[in-house]
Amino acid sequence: MFRSTIVGYDGSRRAQDALALAAALSSRSGGVTACCAHHPQTVAARIDPTEPRLDEVEAERCLAEARELAHGWMLTETFAIEAADPAGALLQAAASRGADLLVVGSSHRGRVGRVLLGDVAVRILHEAPCPVAVARVGQRDTSAGVRIASIAVGCDVVEDPGPELALATSLAVELGASLHVVAVAETSVALAAQAGGAMAFPAIVKARRLATEEGLAEVMSSLPKGLSVTGEVREGTPSEKLAEVSHGVDLLVLGSHHYRPLQRLVHRSVADSLARHSSCPILVVPPPVR
Repeated sequence: MFRSTIVGYDGSRRAQDALALAAALSSRSGGVTACCAHHPQTVAARIDPTEPRLDEVEAERCLAEARELAHGWMLTETFAIEAADPAGALLQAAASRGADLLVVGSSHRGRVGRVLLGDVAVRILHEAPCPVAVARVGQRDTSAGVRIASIAVGCDVVEDPGPELALATSLAVELGASLHVVAVAETSVALAAQAGGAMAFPAIVKARRLATEEGLAEVMSSLPKGLSVTGEVREGTPSEKLAEVSHGVDLLVLGSHHYRPLQRLVHRSVADSLARHSSCPILVVPPPVR
């Protein structure tokens, strides 16, 4: 469970979804901080008070609402921060406060029951110094609160399972949840190899699946005894196969990579895709600091 959580809160329904997810993922001995990034007061706002921008007064009202919504659980602090760049403000807050989890809501354009990110959250997903959880639309409306009873984790069992497997396992143990390990044998890799003329496509797919099955067996044998855990190999594209898995679990955990802006233009990551197509909340784990 996470001991220091920051939630991006702007008073919207998606921000309320984020608060609900933060409550489910945060340790009772830790705390949750709601942060509202507001714009500097513009000349237009000083002339026209009805100019629709989130200012300091409105930010404080949003945070008061957050405290009321969170009554009875661990919202320990709220603060407003003036920033022309909301994503940068949240990233700075997470880094300066040593947060071990940053929670954001989906885009307001998201369909109920889905995860869909706006530009701010996409940037946070790849630049955060800590894991990032993204709530699905309508998360706050779950009856009896959010309960994480089943967790799926997508990991590369052939090369390196990465920190996402360790975090998913730890969460499953602490929450008493079941864990489902998903390893995807990528057919796109097989197609690229075939283009090089080394082997026929069916042979490449078979070899890739065999290596993935062996890697999954090794990973499964290393998991804690007594944990309710299952595993499976799927063939295809990781983003598509993990999106399929998201229909049957309460949380999907996966790894990410830190990219500079230009790199993000040419590399559409699995995390980006799942942030638009997952049917459950996602938890994206950054790579270890080298």
